[in-house]
Amino acid sequence: MRGPIFRLFISSTFIDMRLERDLLQSHVLPNMKRLAASHGADLNVVDLRWGIPEPAARLHITPL
Repeated sequence: MRGPIFRLFISSTFIDMRLERDLLQSHVLPNMKRLAASHGADLNVVDLRWGIPEPAARLHITPL
């Protein structure tokens, strides 16, 4: 039997919270994933920034 899955959705404008989101990615989320795994759970994280190319994010546009 598979353990529980926790889903975390991170959203803000592409300019706001850049530092905070980078710190989440590099420090907080890896620790949270390890903690979840140690309890037989899985943590899935979605950050909309990951799917938008940097130039589009900088100009606040999305590709068609």
